[in-house]
Amino acid sequence: MQKFTEAIQMLGAETGIIKEKALKLYKLFFTMYVDTKAQVSEQIFRRDFTGLAKSAHQLKGACANLRFVDMYGLALKLELAAKEEKIDLCQELLSLIDEQYEDLLKGYQIAVNENA
Repeated sequence: MQKFTEAIQMLGAETGIIKEKALKLYKLFFTMYVDTKAQVSEQIFRRDFTGLAKSAHQLKGACANLRFVDMYGLALKLELAAKEEKIDLCQELLSLIDEQYEDLLKGYQIAVNENA
């Protein structure tokens, strides 16, 4: 699994965004993910594959922008699984995405504390 430090270093190197500003972007992502996860979970429960594919696509874009490479790959697979209406795979991928989120969030919290 990708570490948060790798993502923030990659973002800074590729875009020139300083760490303090990057942390604000990451804070927004981590805050919004809670709503995204709830939405995706509901879409899986309702078997709303069209909505699920759209939500996965949006998550994929956010992950790409923030250089969350591993989470991006999982979101891409979720988008494809939704388009193919593979409900069991969608549930499995959401679980893996959530694990990745938790690991990245821990790294973010460490970085914030170090930056304080």
